[in-house]
Amino acid sequence: MWKGIHVTTLEKYEKERGYTMNTNCKVQEYENTVQAYQAVNSLQNAGYTKDNMYLFAHDKNISKDLTDTTDTQNMGVSEKGVIDTVANMFKSRGDELRNEFKNLGFTQAEAEQYEARLDQGKVLLVVKDYRDNLDRYL
Repeated sequence: MWKGIHVTTLEKYEKERGYTMNTNCKVQEYENTVQAYQAVNSLQNAGYTKDNMYLFAHDKNISKDLTDTTDTQNMGVSEKGVIDTVANMFKSRGDELRNEFKNLGFTQAEAEQYEARLDQGKVLLVVKDYRDNLDRYL
């Protein structure tokens, strides 16, 4: 812990800048699909692999189009597990998205927060196993 910085202040500082309690993932929010697409290209040009990138939109068709266009990862059986994959067929889109965030290692509260942003029409890019210099490409 850094001297003079209270833990809750540090957590608030990190959350305001897009960091999460999930230290393995970075989440960045975009206003539209064009911005998200540009970020994926920028990251790829910087040497990040698409294997560690996930794009989320509340509209399932937009989400699928984004994933197909950018060739980023789908939340597959390896991330969700067989039971969650089958269960998602019977859930609302919001429940499905929250579950996908939890399967990436986010807390319930974080999953709800991110799903709420998607409800507002935002597009979220999740990068797993990122390097410290990620922010300059987003």
